[in-house]
Amino acid sequence: MTSKELLIQEIETLPPELLTEALNFIQKIKIGHTAKQSSTKNLRGSTDEDLRSPDK
Repeated sequence: MTSKELLIQEIETLPPELLTEALNFIQKIKIGHTAKQSSTKNLRGSTDEDLRSPDK
């Protein structure tokens, strides 16, 4: 089974009172990952720009 399939299987057996907590956790992971990617992209962009700019 793939990780996605295992996750779905676990969600299907999760007690209803824990579904909101699981959703919040998944959203927190996504936000952190997106922020990390954005930060890395900005750092790379700055470095590339600095290398191309003769004034710096």
